[in-house]
Amino acid sequence: MERRLVKQEVKRLLRAPLHDRPVYPNRKEREALILSSYAGVLMNSIPIEEVLKIYGANSSASPDSTKVVPSGVLLPVSAGVKLRRGAMNKEATSLRGKELVCAHTPKNKITFYEDRGFQGRCYECSSDCPNLQTYFSRCNSIRVDSGCWMLYERPNYQGYQYFLRRGDYPDYQQWMGFSDSIRSCRSIPYTSSHRIRLYERDDYRGLVSELTEDCSCIHDRFRLNEIYSMHVLEGSWVLYEMPNYRGRQYLLRPGDYRRYHDWGAMDAKVGSLRRVMDLY
Repeated sequence: MERRLVKQEVKRLLRAPLHDRPVYPNRKEREALILSSYAGVLMNSIPIEEVLKIYGANSSASPDSTKVVPSGVLLPVSAGVKLRRGAMNKEATSLRGKELVCAHTPKNKITFYEDRGFQGRCYECSSDCPNLQTYFSRCNSIRVDSGCWMLYERPNYQGYQYFLRRGDYPDYQQWMGFSDSIRSCRSIPYTSSHRIRLYERDDYRGLVSELTEDCSCIHDRFRLNEIYSMHVLEGSWVLYEMPNYRGRQYLLRPGDYRRYHDWGAMDAKVGSLRRVMDLY
């Protein structure tokens, strides 16, 4: 009964003559407000009487008696009305949107387990840690819940490096580890773009190319096996000493690498390059 009454009233309001009276603030916006209120009634959030009161109408009024709100005048809404204010208050809607984004922005999270198959003592981490020795003595399985990580064999980001993306690693062979020793880790921030310049000599001499995509084989693409300096302009990359993303790994964050020692390598051998991206 209530819905039928609302339908009749909405139709009557939409057909009401405008004459020379001001509208709120134009016919389209007025109609949108009427229809949004009708939706609120259907969801049982606004009583029918409140809708009619807001628009200055009642079920017995004639079409010519419709009140139209001049531009710039706020509609009176009683405290008990649960009218959605997002349509009338763009600032509030924008603020709620920002809060929603912040609430759903995931933090990087990784869990280390002392035994294989995610057994034994475990430790959760969500940021860089230069020394993990105080939390566990060995690491035989890892679960990456979010983000990308670089793990290091020794404290203070030294030794062998292992790049991990979101997923389960039930034993250290799954991350191409040489042992169960993990002593430090870095959380790698997300970036939407990647760019790196490669040079065949140190100190940025002999520009080879600029990459924005993964390269599975440096030799096949550039006929080179060695890269002596690099300039990471955007995003983070992982350098592999062998093609197809195999062998020793080195994290390249935005910055200057004038010699191969700067990225921690013992020689200039480069087999492949991959962007740090969370593909899930």
